[in-house]
Amino acid sequence: FVWDARLASLTVGNRLSSSLSAVSTLLSQLRIQPAAFKTSINAVLRLVSSCSLGLYAASQGLLDQSSLSTLSRLIFAFFQPALLFTNVATTLATPSSYGASLAVLPVFALLQILFGSLYGQGLASLLHLEPTSDEGKELAVCSAFANSGPLPLLFADAFFRLHPTDPTLYPRAVAYISFYLLAWSPLFWTVGATILGAVKTQAAYSSLPSYSSPP
Repeated sequence: FVWDARLASLTVGNRLSSSLSAVSTLLSQLRIQPAAFKTSINAVLRLVSSCSLGLYAASQGLLDQSSLSTLSRLIFAFFQPALLFTNVATTLATPSSYGASLAVLPVFALLQILFGSLYGQGLASLLHLEPTSDEGKELAVCSAFANSGPLPLLFADAFFRLHPTDPTLYPRAVAYISFYLLAWSPLFWTVGATILGAVKTQAAYSSLPSYSSPP
């Protein structure tokens, strides 16, 4: 076997040239659609403005820790169940072509939580974290419940509420998200809270402002 440096360099050069050509062709086909870009920016700005308003109110003392805890309990016990009940009832009462696709979503939420939990256990073992430690509990919850909860409703409102050609997109998106949350939300607030148990949040968040700690 004789190493031919010249032949090797030519081969590498040809492969690199082909790869660069393919990347260039792909980039040339990517085009930013102004309408989609504007809608995406609008959705993100809504989220940022909502978070900024809440942080400003808390930093100015308008919302103290007691108020945040009360809001959290109201969302858990009243507002979110009412939202899900209304959306699910509206979907079931309105004739549509959803078929069995809606029933699949709660099952998919359960499977996602299950596989996420298994992944978290494997990762904790790899990182040598005790399952009963605060870090192990937080990893377990973040792995099992990685979905953002009701946050997709905000983006669905920004993307689909005023859709110019298909007004059915928004109610369909809300229906799909609501049926997914039927399984995700109760498990998050029960199983997730049980996994966390007595996490020492005060020590973990002692260096943060009071409005930054969990309610």
